[in-house]
Amino acid sequence: MSDAIFYAVGIGAGDPELLTVRAVRVLDGCDVICFPETGRGDDTRHLAYDAVRGAVDMRGKETVFCPVPMTRDREKVVAAYARIAESCAAFLRQGKRVAFVSLGDVSLYATAAHVAERVRAAGFSVQFVAGVHSFSAAACAASVSLCGRDECATIIPADAYFSAGKLETALRADGTKILMKAGRHLRGILALIDECGLLADTVLVQQASLPGQRVLCGAALRDAGDELFRDAYLSVVIVGGSR
Repeated sequence: MSDAIFYAVGIGAGDPELLTVRAVRVLDGCDVICFPETGRGDDTRHLAYDAVRGAVDMRGKETVFCPVPMTRDREKVVAAYARIAESCAAFLRQGKRVAFVSLGDVSLYATAAHVAERVRAAGFSVQFVAGVHSFSAAACAASVSLCGRDECATIIPADAYFSAGKLETALRADGTKILMKAGRHLRGILALIDECGLLADTVLVQQASLPGQRVLCGAALRDAGDELFRDAYLSVVIVGGSR
């Protein structure tokens, strides 16, 4: 493994057993491992750290927690990416091997990918390491086949589409709909799915692969208590598919 390489590492949905063999090997060989740190009030999440330390020997490694604001303010988010990338670049200039990890896979909605873009622009070598997508873990938790041969599945950033009034049109399109980033408007999103007559074909999975995993299907979603919406950060909604 060459020195001074930046690795963007997907670590799966949260269960340490979902780290791939390659992810473990790469992380084992890194000097510095960076973790996204998102604070929500007094609740600071270290889910990625918990997953990695369950699969990788962390002794002798430098651990860096990188604050990532949970906000729709694009300027603040971009500024955070720039700070993280510069911190990683400083380690790389010392000839260290640096990994930045992301839950799920680094090719989809991942802070690691944004950081990698900036690290590459600074002149460093970058490699992506695949991980298990959260929606794949959610589908498997619910024993759902997302699509068969000649069928399509569409990934939708649900909060953004709901806020923009585009979600209903997306829901009525062909194929299975995978709704991610649904935490802020989950109650309204489920109500809209019900209004569209699609609730019977809907599965919601929270905290897929983690000890607090919940799977709710169809009409049971109408009777869900407030706890379902109180902490909806790790929620995936699947509309369609087959069970």
